[in-house]
Amino acid sequence: ERWYGEHGAPDRMEEAVYGLTELRRDQVAGAALVANPGCYPTATLLALAPLARAGAIADVVVDAKSGVSGAGRTADDTTHFYVTPRREMDDAELRDLYAEAYAQEPFVELAERPPGVREVRDTNICRIFTRADERTGKLLAFASIDNLWKGAASQAVQNLNLMFGRPEGEGIS
Repeated sequence: ERWYGEHGAPDRMEEAVYGLTELRRDQVAGAALVANPGCYPTATLLALAPLARAGAIADVVVDAKSGVSGAGRTADDTTHFYVTPRREMDDAELRDLYAEAYAQEPFVELAERPPGVREVRDTNICRIFTRADERTGKLLAFASIDNLWKGAASQAVQNLNLMFGRPEGEGIS
């Protein structure tokens, strides 16, 4: 309330669904009110969800960057998420974890190298790259999205399609 003022419809909060489609698909389908997440939470949560579900996160630092359009230009050592795992994991286990988590997700792709914005520009795709750093024991998860598409408008269309029982990708090119 300090920043945004009093909530306009507090009586509707109980029925609202957090609309990160890949994590809340069943709740979004048929919902009457969906809160659509923005670009930072979308990229962050999709990058961290498989590790969180596996109970593998001991500590995490999110280092998110935004460029002129909000999505940044390229992934490098300064534009990724740092995770301290609860137990040691290698690249193969990490790849398997993410492959299983996102195998049925049409808008999440796993990459062989850190993704850049050009690869996802004008799409509803979240491209994720993971790496186990043996030297530090950290797990690195890079996620790249187009902030105006997956981080906003096309994700809202994806949610709207689910809410009305339409094919999830309808109207998203």
